[in-house]
Amino acid sequence: PEILEADDPTAEDEEKARAAAEQPEEAEEEEEQEENEDEED
Repeated sequence: PEILEADDPTAEDEEKARAAAEQPEEAEEEEEQEENEDEED
């Protein structure tokens, strides 16, 4: 993958897009966990 990224800039863009797509999902999961903790308390 590292070689492909160096030869193919689109591979790097795809990786950034995936990271950007993953970040909001992780944030949502954290928010859900906090809500669940509040309900338990």
